[in-house]
Amino acid sequence: MRGVEGGRLKALIAAGLGLLLTGPAWAQSADEVRTTITYQVGSSSVASNLLPVSVTMASGDGALSAATTTTYDAVGNVLTVDGPLAGTADTVRNVWDAMRQQVGVITPDSDGTGALLNAATRTTYNADGQVTKVEQGTTPGLTDTDWAAFSPLQTATTDYDVQGRKIRDTAGVGTAAVMVTQYSYDAASRPLCTTVRMNPAVYGSLPASACTLGTEGTQGPDRITRNVYDAAGQVLRIERAVGTPLQQNYVAYTYTPNGKQATVTDANGNRASLTYDGFDRQVRWTFPSKTTPGQVNTADYEQYGYDAAGNRTSLRKRDGRTITYVYDALN
Repeated sequence: MRGVEGGRLKALIAAGLGLLLTGPAWAQSADEVRTTITYQVGSSSVASNLLPVSVTMASGDGALSAATTTTYDAVGNVLTVDGPLAGTADTVRNVWDAMRQQVGVITPDSDGTGALLNAATRTTYNADGQVTKVEQGTTPGLTDTDWAAFSPLQTATTDYDVQGRKIRDTAGVGTAAVMVTQYSYDAASRPLCTTVRMNPAVYGSLPASACTLGTEGTQGPDRITRNVYDAAGQVLRIERAVGTPLQQNYVAYTYTPNGKQATVTDANGNRASLTYDGFDRQVRWTFPSKTTPGQVNTADYEQYGYDAAGNRTSLRKRDGRTITYVYDALN
């Protein structure tokens, strides 16, 4: 092992189940940084997972010292992490359920004895272990009683279908939903539509499919993005503003017989092409024509060269300059 400035550690002392690491040249001096790690010690009646319970950083002369302690439950989940400040002023508490899923985190009170409370996060899971709700809120402290008094301020809720696919995300403040995003899938379970619903007045009665526009409100129509696939499951195009007068092909793709992208065309008709060698390595990227939409400029390209091991040996940039790469026998 090596210490600061690359010197060898002067001492690695095992004392019971504690480790003391010291620096090379300045042992017991103010310039030395000493790290002491203490581990769990079990007995015939108390189990131990030999997990670290404290880490102390100190100067070699002992004038400065800061310790962080960690507690665990019987199966090794971290319950608390207490920093070097006195008491619980910098303690973080974790809460776990019987499935070892983390259901809560309580962070320190940011203003000490002031009016603010401890910031906390509460997480809810379904029977499949998927996160269904994440709530940001506060607690009056770190105890079990404090955790039971958790007060949510913001929520993020996720709904799933019977196949375990995400179908809705809902963001809320208090008990009011302020944003809903829906998801739909095709018969092959490929993502089909993603829709940001724009009318909060109808959040409670939205269409079942994300591909269907809902009732329009003052914020305009729903924002629907739809994927279109070919028979091989490759994305042919991504459509935006679906169902509105502004619907567009945001991007369109074509493919080689081996499934590599051959062309990419954006919503303005700018088309780029990609060329491959017999090993399906990209050897050229030709950029769009500046004057003719849907065409490429054959004089505007990057080109790539490879050696027999597949390493890139050259990169010809768009300005005509070439960068060369050289490898040793170990690549």
